[in-house]
Amino acid sequence: MTYNYIISVFVELVRTILIVQYFQVFFDKNNSLHKYLVSGFMFVATVLVYITFNNVIINMIITFVTIFAIANVYSGSLKKKFLLSCMNFGICCAIDIICSFILGVTVENRNNEVIGMIMSLLIFYVVILIIKKIYKGGIQDEFAGKWYFLLIISAMSIASEYILSIDKGIAYITVIEISFIILLINVILYFFYLSMIEQYSLQQEMEALKKQMDVYELRMQNNIQNERNIRAIKHDMKHHIRELTYLVTDNNYAEVKNILILWKMMCTIIHHISILEIR
Repeated sequence: MTYNYIISVFVELVRTILIVQYFQVFFDKNNSLHKYLVSGFMFVATVLVYITFNNVIINMIITFVTIFAIANVYSGSLKKKFLLSCMNFGICCAIDIICSFILGVTVENRNNEVIGMIMSLLIFYVVILIIKKIYKGGIQDEFAGKWYFLLIISAMSIASEYILSIDKGIAYITVIEISFIILLINVILYFFYLSMIEQYSLQQEMEALKKQMDVYELRMQNNIQNERNIRAIKHDMKHHIRELTYLVTDNNYAEVKNILILWKMMCTIIHHISILEIR
């Protein structure tokens, strides 16, 4: 019985994490302390209710309350939160009913209850993966193969759980230990996958930032070069002004006119170059 409680607590912990992952598909990612506090509190409350009452109706009520409480951590309309909570709750109930039907778990016969909990959680995990793939659509191509790898591993795990449920030659404690190991492997692989996605996203952000810095540095170099060119032009202008002064003093107006025409051409060229640099 102690093993059943330990497995139940671990299963509920993983289920709570998957519920959080489910809502992060539809809402902006929330890493606030409030999310972790609410999720942790509802996890503890759910476990206490399961252990204390062990009643199907009460368990269903606390499950929906937990789902809706986690939904309210995220920013969004109350209607959207309620509908997504109902969808999540419906998925969980449908999976539990299917697993109970396959394994033959009833109120009178609870021999496969632990296996049913783990199988139900693994199927829920597969559903979350599929939902993330469909709605998120942002899983990078570099990790597409690894996503299918997770799906294959989870499918094999579900098949293994079913085989354990129909094999009567294995001791009950052995079944629990194997089931726990199977679930633990899936959890570790999923978190490893999330870690790779997070690192890849961070790497992409760093590369985008580096490109922006390179563009900024190039613009700064262009500005510095333009400033140097302007200083050189100012220096030349001063020289030409002095030369014009001498020409005007000597009444050499034809040469003055030629220099002014040359200046106009230079100003036009500089203006066009400036426009091209801005573009």
